[in-house]
Amino acid sequence: MGNEVVAQVREAFGAQAEVLLPRYGERHHFDLWQANRLQLESAGVPADHIEVAEICTACHTEDWYSHRAEKGKTGRFGALIALPAASRRLPDG
Repeated sequence: MGNEVVAQVREAFGAQAEVLLPRYGERHHFDLWQANRLQLESAGVPADHIEVAEICTACHTEDWYSHRAEKGKTGRFGALIALPAASRRLPDG
């Protein structure tokens, strides 16, 4: 990950920049699992309602597609998250 990306991550996450893990000398690794968790918590999702599967798609191409591991010759998948209509109310305040 280049320095310009590291700077953008630090700007976006501020004090929570622990999503950047040093790796391979000067290069950094972006902890997407932690970044997603932090964003969900900052959006008001209780920590005990967040589950991280911790499955690497590149390590498990028999179950998942991985553009990185399969060098772009792969299928596609998507995800959809929805709330029931009653849950869409905005919190008071």
